[in-house]
Amino acid sequence: MVNVINGDQTGISKGVDWQGGSSFVYAELMEKNQGYLKDLQTAENMAELMVVYTRMKSNADIDFRVDLAKFEEEIEKFNSLDGRKKELIRILDKNQLYYNYGNIDDENVRDLITDTDYQFNKAFYKKDGE
Repeated sequence: MVNVINGDQTGISKGVDWQGGSSFVYAELMEKNQGYLKDLQTAENMAELMVVYTRMKSNADIDFRVDLAKFEEEIEKFNSLDGRKKELIRILDKNQLYYNYGNIDDENVRDLITDTDYQFNKAFYKKDGE
């Protein structure tokens, strides 16, 4: 990107007579369930895995199709670390891997965001005329 902005003439730049200029914004998404996913994947033993699951039960977004009480009864059937990891990953709501901008003003989310990040998001998503 930086090379293109600086006038790089490879790719289609020469064909469209690109002279360089402009800029770009880089931002990272704020992890939500993605953090649990990473922790599940890196757990090295059953004890670590179950610590993550305990945290998930209090804070994670679980797939709405999962009957957590039934899942609790069956989780012990998965004796292998990989098998249990797969099941715990399966129950995470994958649509909630990251926080949505629409939730930025929710009091539980707002407390997680620095004032600088909050202001940046508001300015970035500002609609014309606001």
